Amino acid sequence: MSVYTPVTPGQLQPLLAHYGVGTLVGLSGIAQGMDNTNYRVTTTGGEFVLTLVEDPDQARDLDHLIRVTAHLAQAGVPCPRPLADRQGRVRQELNGRPALLTGLLPGDWPRRPSPDQCRAAGALLARIHLAGADFADPRPNPMDPGRWRTLFRELSDRLSTAQPGTHALIQDTLEGLQQRFLLLELPTGLCHADLFPDNTLFHDGRLTGVLDFHYACRERWLLDLAITLAAWSLQDQGPWQPEQFLALLTGYRQLRPLTPEEQEALPLALEGACLRFLLTRLRAWLGPRSGDMVQHKDPEDFAARLRWLRGTGKGVISIEAIEQALSNRQPDYR
Repeated sequence: MSVYTPVTPGQLQPLLAHYGVGTLVGLSGIAQGMDNTNYRVTTTGGEFVLTLVEDPDQARDLDHLIRVTAHLAQAGVPCPRPLADRQGRVRQELNGRPALLTGLLPGDWPRRPSPDQCRAAGALLARIHLAGADFADPRPNPMDPGRWRTLFRELSDRLSTAQPGTHALIQDTLEGLQQRFLLLELPTGLCHADLFPDNTLFHDGRLTGVLDFHYACRERWLLDLAITLAAWSLQDQGPWQPEQFLALLTGYRQLRPLTPEEQEALPLALEGACLRFLLTRLRAWLGPRSGDMVQHKDPEDFAARLRWLRGTGKGVISIEAIEQALSNRQPDYR
């Protein structure tokens, strides 16, 4: 969440009048995230989040996001549903951008996730997968593995000159995944595809919300799990946190056990997850967009995770190895 398109109180108040949520009291930008403009909105009737959709692809798929959140909320997943105005309209427009207004859920996101928070995140992801199993017609993944190679081609010339080591890392990883992972037939369904800690909320030790379904799509569940594991337990200060890793995996498997094929393919899926975010962060880093509060995340964070996975991590990233390491209380997994 960033602020690319400024919104003033005078511009927002006419839109709020369509909802009957009271008069505007406060308006402040939200800096987390990368893709869209988000504001925290306080009125005499409550607190809300205003989202202006900046990405043209996400704007085209906005109706899909609305259907996804409605379906998951109906199944008990704690996600904020966009509000309808007095005429029943959910999708609005403000300052030339598609706009949504949602209620503000309580809580804050975990900066250093604990094992208990990781276990809750794993269970949440499994609930999304199971609840989405009967979701009608999920869209294809806009960042599927085929897109990874396209992104690499677009960045290749600049990377080969500016960061030859990262260029070689991406090229080697792509070739390995093409040969060993992308051909596997694995369980597939509705995925969140972006379940980072800053897309969750916790309050009084309890998970109270999951945010940002703009990347929700049909994809292999294992890749979605790998994205979440990489975001929550392969941290830049480690990069390896086995207790958090195993807690998240346990929370997930208690609700949806992995197939033998998924369990075997997990290390490759983790490489794919890190590669996907390395590429999109490189794209944003090398061609940044301007705005009032724009966050450009360092791609080196995921480059470091990917290097570790393809080096030291090969010997320890398996469910059996993690459980054995923790039982032996080994102090350092780096």
